[in-house]
Amino acid sequence: MSKLMWLGIAALMAGIVSCILEKTFYGYVDENNVMQDSFFLPLTFILIFLGGGLIVAAIARQLGTRFRSPDE
Repeated sequence: MSKLMWLGIAALMAGIVSCILEKTFYGYVDENNVMQDSFFLPLTFILIFLGGGLIVAAIARQLGTRFRSPDE
């Protein structure tokens, strides 16, 4: 696997860990009906989308080199 794929997997795993931390320590409604969130919630979405994009880019790059004609 390429470094790009490993970086995507690492970002995806960090996003999952961030989601678990958000659910464990934050994410509750206080007595004034205000949702209490932390930095982990936006970090979860950023890392999951970044990791997914890197994995898709790595797969597209690998398929592009596999189907390229030999005379190019």
